[in-house]
Amino acid sequence: MSSRPLLEILPVELWEAVIQDLPDGELETFAEVSLGLNELCIIHYMTRNNLKFDELFRISPESYLMRGLAHYRELGMEHLTVDFPKGGASMQSASLVALQMVLANARQLRTLKIVFDKKEWQINRDSASMKVLCRVLSQAARNVDGPVIVYYLHAFFTCRPRDIARWDLANMRLNPPPPQSVFSSDDSAAHSTWHTTTVCHDGTRVRVAQLRNIHAVDFQAIRTSAGKPCTLLVFNAASIGELTLPSELEPSLRPYLDTFLANVELPELRRLDISISKVDPNAIRSLLDRHPCLTRVEYTAKQPPALPITLSHPGLLAIHTHSEGKVLSGGLVAGLALSPRLRTVGFHFEDTVADVEPLLHDLKQLSRRTVVTQRGIELNLSLASGKAAAGRWSLSAFKSVVPWADTAAFIQVAHDLVCVQDIRLTLASVEAGQRILPWLAAFPKLIEVSFNLLVGWQRSEFAHMKSDEKERITAPFLKEAKERLRNAQFVSVKAS
Repeated sequence: MSSRPLLEILPVELWEAVIQDLPDGELETFAEVSLGLNELCIIHYMTRNNLKFDELFRISPESYLMRGLAHYRELGMEHLTVDFPKGGASMQSASLVALQMVLANARQLRTLKIVFDKKEWQINRDSASMKVLCRVLSQAARNVDGPVIVYYLHAFFTCRPRDIARWDLANMRLNPPPPQSVFSSDDSAAHSTWHTTTVCHDGTRVRVAQLRNIHAVDFQAIRTSAGKPCTLLVFNAASIGELTLPSELEPSLRPYLDTFLANVELPELRRLDISISKVDPNAIRSLLDRHPCLTRVEYTAKQPPALPITLSHPGLLAIHTHSEGKVLSGGLVAGLALSPRLRTVGFHFEDTVADVEPLLHDLKQLSRRTVVTQRGIELNLSLASGKAAAGRWSLSAFKSVVPWADTAAFIQVAHDLVCVQDIRLTLASVEAGQRILPWLAAFPKLIEVSFNLLVGWQRSEFAHMKSDEKERITAPFLKEAKERLRNAQFVSVKAS
């Protein structure tokens, strides 16, 4: 038998003529003759059946195409979406095996999306299918050769590419920590009904929510701001409506937080709640820009990031900043003040403040909204969050929390805030309410002002004021507020 390559024995055109007359079932045998014929057979089959590359996985997983693709030296594809058809756990498992074979030669792959039919819930309980899925994801991550950032609902951690192959998703286990003793395999301490323990890429242990009912997997090969390769792995992205970044982030995650924010795609994201400090404002802006369905942003920190470029977000309805310490949060509202659907802006303070310039800056940027919508902006000011100590609530410090309310700069910005039509205030005392009245009187387009006075919390938590006692305290203030706020159509006061 000749050792010459078959494509040298006969020209390609003759081989294509031979392949053209072969039925689909005989192409498999013919494709296994040589690498060159393998490629010709695959290309001919795709052309004959009008298939794109990502559609190959929707055909029978036993097809020679899958085995044929594995013979390629390297597949140059960078993006792949695999939408698995219905067919039960066994068919899904076979399709995943074929995908693993293909990924071994797809070292240039940058994104991979795997979608299962939501009705095929059995695959999540099928141990064989889940093991193959883990090997598929591990193979894709090993092609990148960097730490893996893993995110799904209520879970955020890192791992190494090879760790994914050890996951036991059918039993909702991730890469487990080693047992405390070589003579014991009991993992009751590491796992509970809703949580499991896993090991991060740096060896630290974290406790995360269990991963249940996988419907979709999104893989991205990305780079950090320093240019180091890493992988982002997100499960069930379309089911995540709220992204929460707590103040106590795992040490292994901190170097990759900005990279995560700059790359994650959550198509149904509605709420962003960030409590961690030192976030790159460019990463925040990138996240906001990629998620037009986002409606609410909550930020709790000493100083939210000032967006480098003003962003008119198409879906944003509410922004709330919660300050810590003696510096008012500022910067985030200023960057988003011109969002067309913005309805509510809230500032929440936890302590007396020494620097009010960030608040003034945000209000000045908000005053740029000159076109008043049907209902305008609702401004929420919570100036009396209070702190619990020894079973009692201490609010006395908030009685003078608004020394800025009658300053010329704040009076002027109030005159300019024609977009503000409703103001809701939470204050610690009647005195604080009286102090802020001159500022409120300067708003030109007010419809409603409502006060919530926490006078009942100035006592022990076990001795709240009775309703008639609260009424006796608030009634004079309500009368005074109505007399001084003639620019508002409705004024209300309640005591808590």
